[in-house]
Amino acid sequence: MIANEILEKKQQSDTEPVVEISNVSHGYGDKRNKEPVITKCSLSIPRGKITVLIGPSGCGKSTLARLIAGFEKPNERFNIVTGK
Repeated sequence: MIANEILEKKQQSDTEPVVEISNVSHGYGDKRNKEPVITKCSLSIPRGKITVLIGPSGCGKSTLARLIAGFEKPNERFNIVTGK
């Protein structure tokens, strides 16, 4: 019985995202004239999967990664959930 419960919990944790963000917007510049780089971006990174951000130069890939890692201070509050 205990082994089944442990297996069930592991399977549930395998399907939960490691990182999940919702409605992220970020830009650069002064307070009155911010140039938007990311607008209302939502993303879910599943556990155990390789996830790649693809896009042209200047579209916000590195900015998004820096926001998730906490290296960049967001312009406004947003939700980020990180798993174990």
